[in-house]
Amino acid sequence: MGFDAAGAGDTAGTGDIAVMGRYTFLMSESPDTTAVMAGLFGIKFAPGNTAAKADSGEHLDNNLQPGTGSAACLMGLSLERAVMRSTKTPPA
Repeated sequence: MGFDAAGAGDTAGTGDIAVMGRYTFLMSESPDTTAVMAGLFGIKFAPGNTAAKADSGEHLDNNLQPGTGSAACLMGLSLERAVMRSTKTPPA
């Protein structure tokens, strides 16, 4: 069973595979907060099928294929900030 977009066809199989990594290059910690800046990097492999056909035998549009047929380098930046909530109860 696969994805059927408005009766265009049913596809199933392995899609593209992405392998990602993260390198934290800045971390600032205080008693109340933590801030982190990290770089993301990776690669996308394209073992996915790019020749899937609809039930009628027609070739499916590219956006409905399980795979893209292309490899790519992936890069990004991640910013995070965590704030610790106080667990103290207010005085009665």
